[in-house]
Amino acid sequence: QADALYAYLIDQLAPIYDLQQVALDSETVTGFNAHGSEHVSNVARKALSLARAYDPLGARETLAQEVVIGGLMHDLGNLIGRKLHGLYGVYLMALMFEQTEVDAATLDSFTTALEVTLFHEVEFGAEQGVFKRLDPATLSVIIADKTDVSFRRVSAKSNVSEAMRD
Repeated sequence: QADALYAYLIDQLAPIYDLQQVALDSETVTGFNAHGSEHVSNVARKALSLARAYDPLGARETLAQEVVIGGLMHDLGNLIGRKLHGLYGVYLMALMFEQTEVDAATLDSFTTALEVTLFHEVEFGAEQGVFKRLDPATLSVIIADKTDVSFRRVSAKSNVSEAMRD
């Protein structure tokens, strides 16, 4: 179930989300907007709501799980670097989930979760010209990610003179 998967991943990945923010804040003197547990949790929940609205009868059984995995892992690549973090995220997910070739359905779902992670950065997806062919799970996460905007996401490091000029 998507809700149980969500709870499990949030619990297991909490330290990674904290490290993600440390890595981002170290890139500039003014820090970077929050990409920790709260952000990925908000994205996963919003994307799950969008996916359920898209498929209200649950005809596609794996859609909710793919959205949860992609939503909670879409910014994982920030551990390596901000630029191309979607690509780095795919690499890290492939390392984390080595047993994905159990059956064709599992592999298809994993491929969708990788797509979510890779193309959640609109600029990268636009360069590839793939938006017409993206999975509903990917589109749900893109919308949820780009609409998670709030003053609460401003980095604590931004309260410095350099940030005020930025």
